Amino acid sequence: MSTNATIKITEKGKTLCNLYVHWDGYWDGLGKNIVNILSDGQLVNGLGIERTLGSQFNGAGCLAATLIAKLKTEPGNIYLATEGTQDDMNHYDLKVNEYSIELYHNKELKWDNLNS
Repeated sequence: MSTNATIKITEKGKTLCNLYVHWDGYWDGLGKNIVNILSDGQLVNGLGIERTLGSQFNGAGCLAATLIAKLKTEPGNIYLATEGTQDDMNHYDLKVNEYSIELYHNKELKWDNLNS
């Protein structure tokens, strides 16, 4: 049986995108994978010379695209989804503001870039 999850990415309180993850959605799988991806990069406003995927997130849109690119390693499993898709499963909220990134799992703050 698969462990489904949803990821909602917001920027300054507005929904940017929603993802549906079909398997390995538990914290020790997907959650830690998200933290590893986010920990490798820095939230910036304007890019410098370094252009390695995941080293910088030029705003929330770039962060969302990077997360999708790094999570989607094969057909299936990761899908763009509408808001409210299967709310009864593991749910991750990724909140991006001007300088901060916060990751919640089932409404509990699990990681943020300012205190990690």
